[in-house]
Amino acid sequence: MSHVDDVAAAWRALLLAREPTFFAATNAPPARQRVYRELVRNNLGGALRRACPHARRLAGDVAFDVFVDRFLAEQPPTTRLLRDVAGQFAAWLATLPEDTLPHPSFAELCHFEALEVDVTLSPTTRDAPPETAVVADVADDVGVVIDPSTRLCVYRHPVHRVTTTTPSWPQPSSSPSFLLCFQRAEAFVVEAVSPALARVVMMSSEGRTVGASLDVLAAEATTAGVAFDRRRVRADLVDLQRKGALVGFAR
Repeated sequence: MSHVDDVAAAWRALLLAREPTFFAATNAPPARQRVYRELVRNNLGGALRRACPHARRLAGDVAFDVFVDRFLAEQPPTTRLLRDVAGQFAAWLATLPEDTLPHPSFAELCHFEALEVDVTLSPTTRDAPPETAVVADVADDVGVVIDPSTRLCVYRHPVHRVTTTTPSWPQPSSSPSFLLCFQRAEAFVVEAVSPALARVVMMSSEGRTVGASLDVLAAEATTAGVAFDRRRVRADLVDLQRKGALVGFAR
């Protein structure tokens, strides 16, 4: 381990461990180091409380802070950007057994709330226009061009419906919620989409054309013995482009 790694480990032990390990050879007495520790921890904890207001309200301040303290001790943030701490907190929560959480929807709700921070602060095509020329028509040989702020999410609980007046935790849905979240006019927009539309967006983002993506879904539908409406999915893609989740389509 290098000297830099040793110093970094020492700072983590002072600032993030459940019980601080103070620097011995320093002009700063333990009382001053403790004040600095509290300032850093309050800054990180405050960012998480602000990012996840609904999860904190439903869990209660005490229970929420228990997980903040565990996060700092067990999986401390590695990002240099305070805005990204909530996303790392949500990713850590997703690794924990559900029966250890305040509610099975707790991790998903924190993820959704952290996502709002991420999407709202993400660049859009206003900031970075696409390098490839895009069109509004959906043909078989085009791919989907996604806005840089757009995120595709799948949740077992309808966490996107939680508001300040929601009295209790969301209960699991009979089928997962597929959401496209994106920024429009600096606002956080949530669009519920069908599983088929979500699959096409995902496959197209991985390099497949719209036609190839639709062929995959059509083959799966035939195998399962269910109907598949290609025209409906094409129309939904155009609608997403109109709403701003997609920039357009490109060859």
